[in-house]
Amino acid sequence: DYLITESFAYVRVSDFNGIAEDCGYYPYETRTLRLKLADMGYLRKQGNRFAGLVRLRDKPERVISFYRDKLGVPYTPKKRKDVDGNG
Repeated sequence: DYLITESFAYVRVSDFNGIAEDCGYYPYETRTLRLKLADMGYLRKQGNRFAGLVRLRDKPERVISFYRDKLGVPYTPKKRKDVDGNG
């Protein structure tokens, strides 16, 4: 599951780690990878941490926050439904 907002594209930590391993990174290298991505302006770093909490499907998940515009991911705001379900 992923969440895209106007500013960020959130990826679950477990998914990020799995993708990194699929790309040939060892588990002990993921912190170095995150540091490099943050230095290049792709990740939001919160203090000394790269992960934060976001609700996905009404459940809090640990996620890594990528800057959406840096990834080139389009953002389409969801339309809110009116009380009668139209709109």
